[in-house]
Amino acid sequence: MGLKAGRLIVGVLALAACSRQPEHEELGPGAVAERAISDAAMSAGVSENNILNCTVPVSKGLSAKAITDIYRGQARINVIRGLEGEVSRTVVLYPKMPQRRGEVWFWDAAMTQVSDLSLASTATDWVGPGGVRLGATLKDVEAANGRPFVLMGFGWEAGGTVVDFRGGKLAHLDGCALKLRFGVPDKAALPEALRGDHPLRSDDKAFAGAAPVVSELRLTWPQEQ
Repeated sequence: MGLKAGRLIVGVLALAACSRQPEHEELGPGAVAERAISDAAMSAGVSENNILNCTVPVSKGLSAKAITDIYRGQARINVIRGLEGEVSRTVVLYPKMPQRRGEVWFWDAAMTQVSDLSLASTATDWVGPGGVRLGATLKDVEAANGRPFVLMGFGWEAGGTVVDFRGGKLAHLDGCALKLRFGVPDKAALPEALRGDHPLRSDDKAFAGAAPVVSELRLTWPQEQ
């Protein structure tokens, strides 16, 4: 074999080796979450900085350490002390950005299994499942759900809480559940029919002059056995 031919074969082999993709790529939990954020944002057609679903900005398999590693400088551990000395810990996302602030809760004391992600009342940047966000109206949520839903009457501790999406799209998320609560901007204008501990349909005509909006938004994940 000539020198030139040998060099040509070596070059071809080197090119093939460079273009060959690894059969399996090992990713840590942080990298998996970051990739999920990008993929989910692309499929939803929104900025990856705004999307909120069962896998982003957090997922149930992430530990507190993984979350603080992913959101470097934008997440911190928060210690909550109860009245009887009990202590719980959460991770606060974007603590210095009111429009993005959220709090991550865990099933276990070691903070290895996410249970909830709740948004601060000011966190209006997030776009949740079906496009639902803080400030959404009854009609907005009905459209996202594909049908009317059931919420509790107002004026008591659980007032305005959605208790049944009636089999709509928001009842069937992939891996977590959406929890919503509505508030009424002008409580004085709230008709008596909408007050009290009883269920209401979102398309009840009594809502015509009340204009409730989503005031609390939370995602919850089931506990692993």
